[in-house]
Amino acid sequence: MHQHASIDFFRALPHSPSVDVSQTVGNLTREDKQLTANVCYWLLTGSDTSGHTAAFSSSIGRRLKIAELDVWRNEVGITARGVCEIVVQPDMCNLYGTLHGGCSAYLIDSSCLPPLIAQSLIAGHELPGASQAMDIRWHHPGHAGMTLQITCTTIEVRGKATTLRAEIRDKKDGRILVSAVQARADQSPASPPMPVFRHDNPPKL
Repeated sequence: MHQHASIDFFRALPHSPSVDVSQTVGNLTREDKQLTANVCYWLLTGSDTSGHTAAFSSSIGRRLKIAELDVWRNEVGITARGVCEIVVQPDMCNLYGTLHGGCSAYLIDSSCLPPLIAQSLIAGHELPGASQAMDIRWHHPGHAGMTLQITCTTIEVRGKATTLRAEIRDKKDGRILVSAVQARADQSPASPPMPVFRHDNPPKL
């Protein structure tokens, strides 16, 4: 889950020290690719160029590479597609040496960021901030040493909500390992908080 933040704030972030965007293919400008890399690095590691780390699974997040990034216009608006890659390491596996289900969810959530950021840049709107739901299907196991290719595509933007489709595949043979649909939305702090009811003090009907 990533909270809502402005594009102006993201533009002020330092360059990501771990990403060479010259190796990222796609139709975005180099400047927009670099900005996307900066935002992803900051969100996934909690780090700036000083190396300070304060984010969940940052050791995995910093290894995630943006391989492709495209944005195009169609009859329904703007669609963005990103492809990330990562090599499965032991810290991503369960005790049987296969990719952990929780890590799969983390990789999907993280790999949805590049197309979301790119779409926001082109459309000129704020980045949808928080994960609301994720429907995941596991098809085949991933193994240590395997290079994963994670493709995420925006399929609908409605108001402040965005839906994306994601797939994790074995880069070597294209076998699908995991598929998912994720819903994200801006949860503005200006919205009134939901009431909290205790069991010993239920709401009156």
